[in-house]
Amino acid sequence: MKSKLMRKQQVFAWTCIVPAFLFFVFIFFIPIFTSIYGSFCNWNALNGIMKFTGLENYERALKDSLIGKTLFNTLYLTFFAVLFKTVLGFLVAYAESKARLFQKSFRLTFFMPTICSMVATAFVFRFLFQAESGTINAYLSTLGIYGPGWLQSTAWAMPTVIIYTIWKDFGYVFLIFSPVFKEYHRMLRKRQRLTGPQVLIA
Repeated sequence: MKSKLMRKQQVFAWTCIVPAFLFFVFIFFIPIFTSIYGSFCNWNALNGIMKFTGLENYERALKDSLIGKTLFNTLYLTFFAVLFKTVLGFLVAYAESKARLFQKSFRLTFFMPTICSMVATAFVFRFLFQAESGTINAYLSTLGIYGPGWLQSTAWAMPTVIIYTIWKDFGYVFLIFSPVFKEYHRMLRKRQRLTGPQVLIA
């Protein structure tokens, strides 16, 4: 009887695992390895012909005068985007754990940009941050502040991309911290019931 139940559980487990595994293989792993292989090739995207050239592309990139600036911009974007979306996700998860009402709506609102396609979120973000008719600059003008050019400005383009990255991706961090805070508050309430009201809930 146990062996039959275990077989059913194994079949159910594989039924759940295999589709997810195939999804990651075809959506993530294959494109990643194709891109890595393509970096060693002379690749014509129009006809799909890939001619292996070894390290020629990397040699050309290292000799490019813009390689230093490119690496700096990449590190700059990565550092500040990861830092602020981690902090923001932490704070939003804490606020959501303290909310008594509309928790599901709260969670959906902040996670919506993460589950939407990048094309859709980029279109919305561009509408918000347009230099002349964007919503952000329109709001700033009501406060007597002349808004910057955002993506059209060399000084503000990188901060704007960082803001977009934070807005698009901090939902993942929020989902990681949210159950942690909920479990933390649950344990504190349980401890309060056992030891008395002198224990303060954070």
